[in-house]
Amino acid sequence: METQKINISKKIDGKIAVTSDDAQIIFNIISKNIQKSIISELDFSDIETLTTSFLNEAIGNLYKVADGKTISELVKVDTQKINIPQYKTILKVIENARDKNGEY
Repeated sequence: METQKINISKKIDGKIAVTSDDAQIIFNIISKNIQKSIISELDFSDIETLTTSFLNEAIGNLYKVADGKTISELVKVDTQKINIPQYKTILKVIENARDKNGEY
């Protein structure tokens, strides 16, 4: 299966992942990859500020376009390129999105 590495800081042209517009850029890339069955490998290196609202829009909203199984198969986070607090925030956003959409 094809994999596309997505460097978040390059896609949003900055080190601060906070705006709705930037989150929408990432969401659009990932959702198109899901439609094409391409694995999205997210690279958060160089991201200095990462907010829950950004992640809700960029990742949490994926549960509106695909089921949890599909998302877990096609959306990966490069754990070597993210700090632990940011990764924990991502996991929390995913957990909340699953709960909100009735998936466990």
